[in-house]
Amino acid sequence: MVRSRDSKEYRITLQIGILVLHYCKGFEMLIHFGRKETELVNEQLFGVNCPECGNSGRLSITIVARYVHMFWIPLFSIGRTGFSYCGSCRQELNKRNMPGGLQHAYQDVLRSTSIPWWHFSGLILVGVLFLIGLITTYIPK
Repeated sequence: MVRSRDSKEYRITLQIGILVLHYCKGFEMLIHFGRKETELVNEQLFGVNCPECGNSGRLSITIVARYVHMFWIPLFSIGRTGFSYCGSCRQELNKRNMPGGLQHAYQDVLRSTSIPWWHFSGLILVGVLFLIGLITTYIPK
């Protein structure tokens, strides 16, 4: 995107995970952003057999939460997902590929986990800074 205004040139370049804002000659501003995920829970399942090898007791379900970050500060969450893993045959299954019994166990584990508050810490920080700016603007001097 190139925009010309009053003989000044604005250019925005999007590289892998880095937004580069070119303002005028010699001035650039880098904004690092991306998506990360954190493991919320890794729960061992008992009484559920692996659909591939048939072993029980070696199956686990892992739930992860994804979030968008800017300068490695989490801005907001973009949801939770998970997968099952068998320690015997090393098979990983996502939600779509899980058989019925395993999918019910996955839903139970998913319902018992919540997204951490710190996944929204960037929005909280922006809100606090906005309130401070608003308060300092309207306080009579």
